[in-house]
Amino acid sequence: MPYFSKNPPALAAAALVLMASLVAGCAKSAPDEIAAAQQALAAKDASGALIHLKNAVAADPKNGQARFLLGQRFAAAGDPQSAATEFKRALELKYPTQELARPLAEALLLSGQAAQVLLLVAPLPVKDPTNAASVQAAMAWTYLVMQDLPASRQALDRAEAHKGPTPETRLIRARLAEALGQPEQAMTLVDALVKDEPGQETAWTFKGQLHERLPGGSSQALQAFGTALEINPKNFLALAPMVGIHLLNKDYAAARSGLESMRKLEPKAFMTAYYDGQLKFHDGNYAAAQSQFQAALNMVPTDPGVLFASGLNELKLKAFAQAENLLSRAVQAQPSNVAARFYLARTYLEQGKPEQATTALAPLVDSATALPEVLLVAAQARLLQGDPKGADQLFARAARLHGDNSSVRLAQALVNATKGNVDAAVQELEKLAASSDGSEADMQLIGAHVSRKDYPAALKAIDSLQRKQPGSAAPDDLRGQLLLKTDQMAEARQAFEAALKKDPQYTQSIMNLAALDITQGQPEKARERLEAQLKRDPANAGMHLALASLAQRSGGTPEAILAELDKATRADPRHAGARLLLIDRYFSTGDVHRALEAAHSAVAAIPDNAQLHEALARCLLRAGDERQALAAYVKLASLAPREPAGYLGQAKLLLSMKDSAGANKALQQLLAFAPKNPEARRLSAAAALQQKQPDKALAASRDLQRDFPSKPLGFALEGEVHMTQKRWDQAAVAFRAAMTKPEGALFVARLSRALIDGNQADEARRVIAEALKLHPKDTSMLRQLAATAYNAGDQVQARDFYERALDLAPRDAAMLNNLAWILVEAKDPKALAMAERAATEAPNQPEVLDTLAQALALNNEAGKAIAALRRAVQLSPAPAPLRLRLARLYLASNDRDSARTELETLRELGKSFPDQAEVRQLLAQIRQ
Repeated sequence: MPYFSKNPPALAAAALVLMASLVAGCAKSAPDEIAAAQQALAAKDASGALIHLKNAVAADPKNGQARFLLGQRFAAAGDPQSAATEFKRALELKYPTQELARPLAEALLLSGQAAQVLLLVAPLPVKDPTNAASVQAAMAWTYLVMQDLPASRQALDRAEAHKGPTPETRLIRARLAEALGQPEQAMTLVDALVKDEPGQETAWTFKGQLHERLPGGSSQALQAFGTALEINPKNFLALAPMVGIHLLNKDYAAARSGLESMRKLEPKAFMTAYYDGQLKFHDGNYAAAQSQFQAALNMVPTDPGVLFASGLNELKLKAFAQAENLLSRAVQAQPSNVAARFYLARTYLEQGKPEQATTALAPLVDSATALPEVLLVAAQARLLQGDPKGADQLFARAARLHGDNSSVRLAQALVNATKGNVDAAVQELEKLAASSDGSEADMQLIGAHVSRKDYPAALKAIDSLQRKQPGSAAPDDLRGQLLLKTDQMAEARQAFEAALKKDPQYTQSIMNLAALDITQGQPEKARERLEAQLKRDPANAGMHLALASLAQRSGGTPEAILAELDKATRADPRHAGARLLLIDRYFSTGDVHRALEAAHSAVAAIPDNAQLHEALARCLLRAGDERQALAAYVKLASLAPREPAGYLGQAKLLLSMKDSAGANKALQQLLAFAPKNPEARRLSAAAALQQKQPDKALAASRDLQRDFPSKPLGFALEGEVHMTQKRWDQAAVAFRAAMTKPEGALFVARLSRALIDGNQADEARRVIAEALKLHPKDTSMLRQLAATAYNAGDQVQARDFYERALDLAPRDAAMLNNLAWILVEAKDPKALAMAERAATEAPNQPEVLDTLAQALALNNEAGKAIAALRRAVQLSPAPAPLRLRLARLYLASNDRDSARTELETLRELGKSFPDQAEVRQLLAQIRQ
């Protein structure tokens, strides 16, 4: 309810007039405020001066002096953008250019408006020699920034002609020399400058930058930057590179100390976020590093260093699609970056893309000085492509060039193991583990023993690893996992607890103990353990995910599971795995609205995650928003340009929109780098059919048969082409060929349809009976048969197939719903029980609620039917058809007002709702 003043209007108005006069009486004039500002500055009260100058501008917006002085205060406060704005206003108000030209140029330069310096400052008349020299020096800086080196030199000459060399012009000459590719000359000039003017912090900073760019110059750079900081402890441009050098030198203590100072000076600066991310990465805190790298990328999205560091961090998090996106962008920005190419190849291998890994490594492999790690990964890629000969050649080259390298020896041992020479491989691994301080050979040796089920030997190898890493929790955790394999539960528990004594935050052991609790029938103990860890580490999203898993395994409510997933996303908003699980959970329960909300929120939090954009596209599709789904797939393709999903999603949507030309364009982009992608080729054939080119589609199907002779796809595609041309016999031959391949039983429904359409109903029944005999537990086949029978109008046969499938998968919501609908149509009293089972499995699915409503109405439970259908309308992304059914239910219950409300809502949709004739008819019925 709105709040109204108790004063009569006349008294209120009088009070306002009085208040206005009092305020006016208290206000000072602009000259008074300027004088007060100058007094505040004399007392070193900078903030007070700023307030007075803002008051002066408010009192007289056309006071040029107030504007100029306010600009000076903004500049002194480190806000060049605001300073430039005030100086421009002062210029418009004819403030003397002698005083204004130089500060205006500086503010424009510092706020990234170099071109404005040429436009606004260059034409200004400045006659005083000192001021003119200063303005020309600013012009020299401007031209240097804009890479116009001859003009910069001319401006320098003009500046020195007015006043001779100054510290500023000497520093610009040194920078100009470096820009001209003369670093030695630049160093000579800056050395002379700091000798003559040892208090010039900017010169010391530039000297540090010069040393930093020279080979082996890091120690001299640190000294120069240190001197600059002694002169001005707030010199961020000297502090930041010092932290970078400490990181390169692996002096992490000094880097952390420097980062703390950076945070105090510039907490939101690009370099602060970047170096913070690097330190967190070094500490193994990859989730926290992820947030810092993302903050840096938000500021500078194309920086190769941040792209690489962020990509490597995503690789550690096993977010392979994201790692691929970032590392490929790093390679595009800096093709000569060996590390970026190497880890991009590693990422491709993790995703099962050996061809792309080979392509990424090609420039490095061809080098005569190829690193051993590069050759080994290239060999692994060749092996995965089915090219053992090419892999052997690369292994041999690595052994020849780097025979003493432990990584090469380790790789050779692993190759021997894959070739069946396991004993020789184990012996070599044992030698490597004994002779190396590292853990890689030990880990491989443990794995080799476990794969042979030689658990005593594996335990000995773990003991050896623990001697190398006495303070690490990892060996104890490995021991616990191994003991679990041999059902030594008590000993496993002791091992996991030993790991936690060394590292109470060791997540893997906490999770393993919780899993052990559940296995031993102690879910509450598992919950207490996980919740205790959350108290110690409230931002640990993994613990919330473990609690969600625990709730699911122990029969927790859907609400409890969703609550933990939601907490996981709040604990770590950039945890992509938690976001995906939350979206999938809503999606699987049919709550499309909340799934879509979760997907939008996820993409906003992690805008460059390809998997999240794919989930968003899926939700948009389910919500019926094809245009936005198409945009999401386009974005997905830009984020993961070497992944098929974005292109395939576009193609399928465009085909559904009858835009075969657009679909072909997307498919050609995909086929350019994945020419054998079977789904892309199938969709190309579908586009050809849409364009009335059956011969082209048939040729595509034959090409698929040739390239994938052991797969059913090409043969099934040929059958579909024949079906569109009503060549039933040829379609049947093709579908029979598809059925002889692995997973070919899926096409029995299509074969039966071709036979029925070709007047061979008896043969169709025989084929189905034989398929059921051969594959009695194939739910996918039964589902296909049921759908085909229903679409052909054979509800009895469809019901039989669904019942058979539900015997195998009794909680399948889609099949329960479809069978319930068939029973509703048959007015079978069993419909309600079946619909209730479907609603139990998918309580938020609009289609399921619709079926339930029809079943309830059939059972004369009108109130419950209306309630179910109203909920379906609320949840449905496209509720118009449901509203029409709801209106019918209201009318059947003689609730004409509610029916009218629904029908009028539908009438307002106009031509976008095709059943307007029935809407008009029902409205007329209500008016009678």
